[in-house]
Amino acid sequence: VCYEFGIGIEKPDPEKAFICFRQAAQQDFIPACHSLADCYRRGFGVARDMEAAIHWYQIAADAGYPPSLCHLGVCYEQGDGIQPDPGKAAQLYRQAAEAGDPSALCNLGFCYEIGIGVPQDKQEAVRLYRLSAEEGNPRAQCNLGYCYDEGIGVEQDYKMAVKWYQMAADQEYPRALCNLGLCYEYSNGVEQDWVKAAALYKAAAELDYVAAMCNYAWCCESGSGVEQDYDAALHWYRLAADRGSSRAQVNLGLMYEIGQGTERNDAEAVRLYRLAAAQNDPLALCNLGRFYEFGIGVEKDAREAARLYQIAADNGFPRAQCNLGYCYDEGIGVEQDYKMAVKWYQMAADQNYPRALCNLGYCYECGNGVEQDWGKAADLYKHSAELGYVPAMCNYGWCCDSGHGVQKNFDEAARWYRLAADQGNARGQVNLGYCYETGHGVPQDAAEAVRLYRLAAEQENARAICNLGYCYEFGRGVQKNQAEAARLYRRAAELGSPVGACNLAWCLDSGIGVEQDQVAAVQWYHMAADKGYQRAQFNLAVCYETGTGTDVDLKQAIHYYQLAADQGDEEALQAIRRLTQPADAKPAAHPATDGRETQKRKGFWSFWKK
Repeated sequence: VCYEFGIGIEKPDPEKAFICFRQAAQQDFIPACHSLADCYRRGFGVARDMEAAIHWYQIAADAGYPPSLCHLGVCYEQGDGIQPDPGKAAQLYRQAAEAGDPSALCNLGFCYEIGIGVPQDKQEAVRLYRLSAEEGNPRAQCNLGYCYDEGIGVEQDYKMAVKWYQMAADQEYPRALCNLGLCYEYSNGVEQDWVKAAALYKAAAELDYVAAMCNYAWCCESGSGVEQDYDAALHWYRLAADRGSSRAQVNLGLMYEIGQGTERNDAEAVRLYRLAAAQNDPLALCNLGRFYEFGIGVEKDAREAARLYQIAADNGFPRAQCNLGYCYDEGIGVEQDYKMAVKWYQMAADQNYPRALCNLGYCYECGNGVEQDWGKAADLYKHSAELGYVPAMCNYGWCCDSGHGVQKNFDEAARWYRLAADQGNARGQVNLGYCYETGHGVPQDAAEAVRLYRLAAEQENARAICNLGYCYEFGRGVQKNQAEAARLYRRAAELGSPVGACNLAWCLDSGIGVEQDQVAAVQWYHMAADKGYQRAQFNLAVCYETGTGTDVDLKQAIHYYQLAADQGDEEALQAIRRLTQPADAKPAAHPATDGRETQKRKGFWSFWKK
């Protein structure tokens, strides 16, 4: 023993300890038989040899030596050097426990807690943990604390959990230090104290407890309880990741993905996510799926993305359920199926996942996979918005603005738009800007509208760019500048805005802010009309009827008038009647203008929901 622990000598000497234990064991000294078995099991002073370890444990156990009964039970429980036999393990623990061995009491308690070799009995587990804990066994104290923490076999009691965790932590039991840190982090049984939590995580991490390494790394990363230190965070995440912690692998992967505290390295992020995904970590599976969906660090593969989302979703991970729902919604890696989209959105929404609530609301708005229900859509948008999801704030604001699913309320609409705008959301900014432009829910203020449109335009929001162009065209909230208006309309059109394309076409058609070019105007009208924009359909029909920028083509004119009429355009309907009347009928008076001037130039256009 002196050689083992370095008592009375300069330092421990494993080889001499082993020799001494062997000599004593060969003389049938039972405690020495146990110590010799420990040497073989640990590889202390001799090569690790579980067959020899079990041989010597068995000799001591046959003599009724409690520690050997307990250690032999561990071998049977874990299948270390011998065929696993849970029943045999429990039997050996019971023999040692009846002899008063605290470790055996704790191990037998664990068997009852989980149902290893005995019928599961959580109350019996607590009873055994308590007996062992009262003998000062730190593992039993920690386990008993955990039972109080989670309400396992006893009524949940955070203060009692803290009491037992503290007793084990006072003996530097790593898991107890970490769990006590969690109590201080979440104010369970104690007042919240991030500094204390971080200190406990660090103490446990320094004792090689992997979960605490990850927790302390997060404290360093976020600056919770300690000064923010990305280098320290990376250090502790790496230590935990190298020991197989999936959570550390994911967190470290995320730091490489976003370049936090280190250079961005998508390949390293992929490697780490793969390691964690191999352990079925849902966040890793989901992150890896996202990499495949967008081709980040790997070749883009929508099918693989959907497969990975499916695995994580099947494990109940709400973000993956939402992502899988979106794959079905858009036909990404799977065949488009709105009903399947609704199924997965609903599963994530049931866990209050904000984006899923919003997307499910959109399904109810559009009648995709469910019967259209504006009331349900508005409720889901509001729920998501109250959870802080910015796109839902805009969607619910629009419901209030338009009276879809809720009573029309401009004040409430403006409030939700502002919440989104204040978080830098471009759609919230442009919608709030329109409220200021029109005086809906806020005092009319064209200058404030322009300011908000500019903020959204800086984020390349096509509708904001188009609205800003309108302000310049007519001098609303800014000095009139038709050339700048035309430039902005062109930019919005290039970003795919049908309204911007139609407004640009009108400028080209009329020579507003640009040199007149009616051929180019027809091209831009086509772009907007083909996207279903009614005003462009009407104006393009006029061009075909009058031969403006193109050859006269009454068949095409009627076609585009009909498209506009199908959207409720009365002027288009009148034009169709005029062009399709019998040849011998009295000619209808042709309007004094070509009709396009009467069409609205701008309005409160549709919103993007995704």
